Amino acid sequence: MIDNSSIEKRIQRLTAEELDIDVMDTICELKSLVSTLAQMLMIQSNQLASMQSQLNLYMYGSTQSPVDMAEAYPKENDYNGVREYVERRKANDKVFREYCIAHTRKDLCKRLSDIFGWVVDEKHYGRNLLRHMQ
Repeated sequence: MIDNSSIEKRIQRLTAEELDIDVMDTICELKSLVSTLAQMLMIQSNQLASMQSQLNLYMYGSTQSPVDMAEAYPKENDYNGVREYVERRKANDKVFREYCIAHTRKDLCKRLSDIFGWVVDEKHYGRNLLRHMQ
């Protein structure tokens, strides 16, 4: 802790010129510190944005935010849209592709229901897949 009396004694010893130099040095140090903090904040902001994109890619199959993704989700009972969503997501998301391989259509439809917010019927989805087989 700094003692006020020691500061006062120091100020009395300094000439006006020395005081000006001391203040300017302190200002320069503070400017440097603020600049460093601003750079660190920018780096952290970029890292957070990158991490958010990676998380969105893992969770939603796209780097878009969930709000943007909600617009990309198919409307209720749009099984062409469901099929296209699954194809697009499997092409871009390795984890989702592995999930589709390792799980039944029923499990996939349950997961899609959670994602879309409406019940994806496995029979309707299956019929749509059969209609669009290549």
